[in-house]
Amino acid sequence: MAKKVSTETEIVNISPAYADMFDEKFVAVNNKRYLVKVGEDVEVPKPVAEVVKRMIRQQEKTRRMISGLEKKYNEGVSKI
Repeated sequence: MAKKVSTETEIVNISPAYADMFDEKFVAVNNKRYLVKVGEDVEVPKPVAEVVKRMIRQQEKTRRMISGLEKKYNEGVSKI
């Protein structure tokens, strides 16, 4: 039985802050590959947009975690 393909699209914009100095971000969904332009509004299928949103959320969480660890480290170092 064939999978139902979503034809709905969504506009995404990946900030250069989340692109690690690249002009495009690679995204793969169900064996289909996409290069999403960074810093521009790009129309992509909804599943690709969901992957981009999750990528951004994860990077934000990672940055907060690293910032918190740096703060704890710096507080510990200043006590020495």
